[in-house]
Amino acid sequence: MRSRASTFLLSTFRGKDNEEPRRPNSKDITTEGHEEPGPEKFVIALLGPSGVGKSSFIAHATGQNVKIGHLLSSCTDTIDIFEKRRSDGKVIVFVDTPGYDLADKNPNRVLNLLTQWLKSQSANGVRVNLNAILFFHRITDNRMPVATQSHINRFEKLVGKRGAPKRILLITTMWDEVEHHTGESREEQLSREFWKKFLDGGSSIRRFWRSGTSAWEILNPLVGGVSNDGFPLPSVLDNVFQEELEDELELDADQALSTMEQIYHEQQRLLEKLQAVVQLPNGKQTDVLKEVLAEEKKVSGKLGSLLHRLKRQNHRWFHLRHTD
Repeated sequence: MRSRASTFLLSTFRGKDNEEPRRPNSKDITTEGHEEPGPEKFVIALLGPSGVGKSSFIAHATGQNVKIGHLLSSCTDTIDIFEKRRSDGKVIVFVDTPGYDLADKNPNRVLNLLTQWLKSQSANGVRVNLNAILFFHRITDNRMPVATQSHINRFEKLVGKRGAPKRILLITTMWDEVEHHTGESREEQLSREFWKKFLDGGSSIRRFWRSGTSAWEILNPLVGGVSNDGFPLPSVLDNVFQEELEDELELDADQALSTMEQIYHEQQRLLEKLQAVVQLPNGKQTDVLKEVLAEEKKVSGKLGSLLHRLKRQNHRWFHLRHTD
C-alpha cells in the first residue's frame, strides 16, 4: 500500500509564474499517461528536532502559511512537501521531515522515511534527486541534546565519507533569543566539537534570522552553486538501513523470546496454584481462585502485548524483504 509520504510529489509541481506558492496535495496526483517535462526542481531536505525552526524557515522562504511546531510537539508525523518557484523558473522543493527527538522519531526512522520517500517518487515515474540538506540546530540550546548528537553521528556515518558534506548546510536558529556573544560562543563550540567533520568535509554554517531575506540569503548560493545531479542518498542509506533494521529485528526477536519464557514460567506457577486449590478448605478456595484469576489476567495482557509486537515485527520483516 502506498504511504502518505509517497503521494505528495507524484505531480510535477506545475504552476504559473504568477501563481502563489502552494503546497501540493493528493488532488495533484497523476497516475496515468505521461506528462511533459516540468520545471527544473531543486530538492532540499530539512532535518532537525521539533521546534527548531524548520517550519518557520519554509514559511519565510515560500510565503506559505506553514503550521509552526513547538518543543514538545511536531507539526506532522510524516514528510510534508512545499514548493516555491524562483524568478529564473527553477522550483525549490522543501522536504520537511518530522522532529527526530520525539519518542517515536529516532534517527533511523526519520532518515529511513526520507529515503523511502525518495525511492517512492522514482518508483512512480517522477525522477527526484536530493540536491541538498539543511541541518537545523537551536543556538539557544546550552548543551547538545542526546537525540541531536545521535542523529549527527548517524548522519555522519552514512554520508560523511561520500562527498555529501558540501551539500549540507548547518543552520543555527533563534539568534534573537540569545545574547550575541553567547550565541557566537556556542557556534564556536558546535564547530569545534560536534560539526567539525562536516565542516572539514565542506559543509558550512549559516544563521537564520526568521525572515524571508535571511532564508533566501541561505538558499540562493546553495541553489546556484550545487549541481542538480544530487547525491545518491537512497543508495547510500539502503544497505545501512537494511543491516541495522535486521539487527534491530533480531534484537526484538530475542526480547520476544525472553518475554515468552517469562510468560510460560508465570503460567506454570499459576497452574501449580490451581492444582493446590483442591487441597484447601472450601472457605479458602474462593479467595485463592480470585487471586489466581487476577494474576492470570495480567499474564494474558502480557501475552496480548507480545502477540501485537510479533505481528508488527512480521509486518516490518515483510516490508524489509519487499522494498526493492
